[in-house]
Amino acid sequence: MKPLLLSFLFLFVFYIPKNAQWTLQHEFTGLSGIANPWAVDENVCWGFLTYTSNALGYFKTTDGGSTWQDGSFNIGTVMGISCINARSASTAYFGAYLSGGQWKIIKTTDGGTSWVAQ
Repeated sequence: MKPLLLSFLFLFVFYIPKNAQWTLQHEFTGLSGIANPWAVDENVCWGFLTYTSNALGYFKTTDGGSTWQDGSFNIGTVMGISCINARSASTAYFGAYLSGGQWKIIKTTDGGTSWVAQ
């Protein structure tokens, strides 16, 4: 029994941690935070970014994380994001607090090139 227990301990300590490794896929610059990732499928994921300048933006991948894109919400000043509901690589909805004190749902249907408040 003791040799069997030692074998399991050896496997756990030396083998398992070496196979559980993370690799850096992308490094965004000028950020203070990344939040609310929303995976559409195994290839598409959206989320939002907070820059050190307090500006907000979005990030997304359309190829399973091999490449990442980031961008800004070109709809005035977005002061806060509460939630995301992404539907595809081109369509996503964000709950946004806009300057002027209004919560709106902002939507893109062209992958983040343009945004409209609803």
